[in-house]
Amino acid sequence: MRLGPGEAPGLGGGPTTTIGPWRPAASRPWLKAVLVALLLLWAGWLRTQHSGYGLPYILGFDEHTFVLRGLTIAAGELQFSWEGHATSTTPLFLGACYRLAFLAQRAGGEPLFQAWAGKDWSGPRTTVRIGRLACGLLDTATVLLVLLVGLSLGLGFRYAFLAALLYGSSAQAIHMAHQVRMDLLMSFFFVAASLAALAVLHRGRWRDYLAGGWLSGLSFASKWPGGLALAGVVLAHLAAGRLDPGRRSRDVDARLPAWLVGLALVGVGMAVVALASGWEHRWMDTPFYREIHPAQRDGAAFLKRNLVLAGALAAIGGVLVPLWTRWRSAVMGVVASGRFRAAAVAFAGAFVAATPTIVSDWPHLVQSAVHHARSRHPPADGTPGLDNLCYYLFDPIWQDLTGIGFGLAVVGTVVIVMRRRVDDLVVFAPPALLLGYFSLTPLRWWHYAVPLSPYLSLLAAIGVARLVERLPDRWAPVAVALLAAVPVWAGGVTAAGYGQEPTQLEATRWFAAHVPPGKGVRVLVEGYGILVSPARYRVMPVQSVGLVGLERLTPTSVDYVVVSEAMAARFLAQPGRYPDQVAAYTWIRDRWKPEKIVAGRPGPLTPTIWIYKVQGQPRA
Repeated sequence: MRLGPGEAPGLGGGPTTTIGPWRPAASRPWLKAVLVALLLLWAGWLRTQHSGYGLPYILGFDEHTFVLRGLTIAAGELQFSWEGHATSTTPLFLGACYRLAFLAQRAGGEPLFQAWAGKDWSGPRTTVRIGRLACGLLDTATVLLVLLVGLSLGLGFRYAFLAALLYGSSAQAIHMAHQVRMDLLMSFFFVAASLAALAVLHRGRWRDYLAGGWLSGLSFASKWPGGLALAGVVLAHLAAGRLDPGRRSRDVDARLPAWLVGLALVGVGMAVVALASGWEHRWMDTPFYREIHPAQRDGAAFLKRNLVLAGALAAIGGVLVPLWTRWRSAVMGVVASGRFRAAAVAFAGAFVAATPTIVSDWPHLVQSAVHHARSRHPPADGTPGLDNLCYYLFDPIWQDLTGIGFGLAVVGTVVIVMRRRVDDLVVFAPPALLLGYFSLTPLRWWHYAVPLSPYLSLLAAIGVARLVERLPDRWAPVAVALLAAVPVWAGGVTAAGYGQEPTQLEATRWFAAHVPPGKGVRVLVEGYGILVSPARYRVMPVQSVGLVGLERLTPTSVDYVVVSEAMAARFLAQPGRYPDQVAAYTWIRDRWKPEKIVAGRPGPLTPTIWIYKVQGQPRA
């Protein structure tokens, strides 16, 4: 689609970026800034107000491993992967947050910082909470990205703000932001890559290509399905060529600022000096250091390794900077000489950003992709596509937006299909590929729908714009408020649910009072994983994967089994789809009686919990 002179990429391609009859009488930048600030404060509050739920007793299995790896990196060990997954951004992100927390402790005074963090600096009350706060604030930044994508799509401030408001109250996002997971970083970089793809489409500068490639690579490094974000950059590149075949990058001959090169060299020099001074040994006197496994406390090895790395970076920079200064015009001329050569910049950026993941754990990366596609939740008939698609559409997505929001998203989908704009293709094709991938492979986890939530909010905002554009001006604000009220209210209710005391906490107290340390515990609880401290018990956490063969466990390997009623009901309701899981649960239920039943309550953290004592002779 070719835009005419003076046209902006709005709904219908009109001469204005404000959609429908509800147009502002005058621009008020200060009012927009205030509204955005209030939105971010509100979204951040929803995502962080209950960041300490259940602590210091409850550690989700993923949270536990991420926190330990983040602390390891904060103490100086650069390890890009963690147990069970190939990933690089989440441990590095947490490591940086723990570094900042340590600096805040030193700058603000230890008593002040401990009061903010829960007066328990060395335990999970602080370490896990810092990670949760960081993830919640990161997802708050994703709210801002949704606003920027909406503006780049030409929705106008009102409807772009509505999209950000819907995502700010997203039940799935709020649910995920209360724990430490890599899905949040994947979602952040995925949406940022969409914004970069729109920049490639509208401006086509080489740094837009590079940003799109890097952000796509970081999304991939966060979680491997995030690599599909690169499809938006490629589509934007191809579409930009069709819109204006003669367009070239407008800043090919722009020179790299000398101050930027100097700043980079100064930064490398400061890193070398800091490393040479042995600053990492100060961590040995902090509670952070005591959280690290003894095998990962070799400060001398860290010092030597990073001195070599810093020296190599300085040497490479010393060689490349003069060459770049001399050959930059020629190199960028080649890059801009053809459309596919420019696209190569995006691919190169994606590869470089994802290199730590590929190099550190590439065998597991391939194995994980194949294993997930073949063995997780295998359907009875071998055809998961439609079944999984319906699950993602009508379970997590429906809960995310409620029925009204889901209907608005359907209207928005119809609108973008009918109008056939390249901007819509660039933004919504990657999440559509993501949804298709999850539908075609036997994956079924609600948190995989989290990266789709920002795009559902954008679709819902487009649907609202189409529905109210024919209304009189005076009724349009009322209609928008009414249509958005239910999803926003639902998000607030979801966040309020985290204020209840989790039933996991009651189960944990029972364990502490009745179960001596050292016992083996098999945990089969959906959502929040470990109920008991791995330091106190031999915890063997599994969720739906790993139930097969449970009947072969011996009393010496496991003493207690913890089961979530909600998870058991999920499998028992579909015996044809989950025969092995149903057999395992039935075997437990028929062989033993519950030692303890913790009654559930309405809310996301209050499932009914069954605790079975399986040591010794059967009790039933």
